[in-house]
Amino acid sequence: MIRSKFTNHKRKYTPNDIIDDVKSEFGVDVSYMLVWSAREKAVNILRGEPTDSYHKLPGYLYTLNITYPGSHIRMEKSPKKEFMYLYISLYAFINGFDYCRPIIVVDGNHLKSAYTRTFVSASTLDGTGHILPLAYGVVDSENDAAWLWFFEQFKVAYGERKNMCIILDRNENIIKSVEKVDIWVKDYLELARYEKWAKLYAPVNRGWIMTSNIAESINSALVSARELPIYDFLEEVRKIFGRWNCINRK
Repeated sequence: MIRSKFTNHKRKYTPNDIIDDVKSEFGVDVSYMLVWSAREKAVNILRGEPTDSYHKLPGYLYTLNITYPGSHIRMEKSPKKEFMYLYISLYAFINGFDYCRPIIVVDGNHLKSAYTRTFVSASTLDGTGHILPLAYGVVDSENDAAWLWFFEQFKVAYGERKNMCIILDRNENIIKSVEKVDIWVKDYLELARYEKWAKLYAPVNRGWIMTSNIAESINSALVSARELPIYDFLEEVRKIFGRWNCINRK
């Protein structure tokens, strides 16, 4: 009865919705636990078991390498050959970075499938302010080694690039205006030290962005997809990032 309702992963169909539908169609009251179990079974029948999704990854990554030559795609496994981390920088991302602002925003968001991991994305802006994904992958957010591995892969993909920072103009008149509105904010900015946000004291070439909003845009576009098994999730990410890349190039 409910399997077809999960074909589109963007559709929200909660256990309470199922309880209402069963009551409406059959006049039967069912428990929340029964509905939850049925929901899990329906999703697994439709999308496969979570473990099967991980087994598809080697073939999937091989296909990506063949389809997008020049990409940097890596998967790390444990000594027991179990999945640990994943990194993907498609060639279009690497090639497009030369024409973008010297700013990289990295952010992570938890996956919601059976085996919880953290989805990581690195992105930037082109000269017209459009988002360009640079890399994405899956890590263990509680493991510092996972983050180090991810950034090492990023360095391999993009090489040594200097002058990456997020800085805002310092203007004494603005500081005085801020002080009039809220002395706490003024003190906070001074405590953070001017070199972190003021052009005048910037030790490196400055950028034009102070927030991680571009990463939040990516996260919001993937809210429903994060519930998918890892294979389906990664394919959804590829499609979304591919569309963004095509739009930006136009």
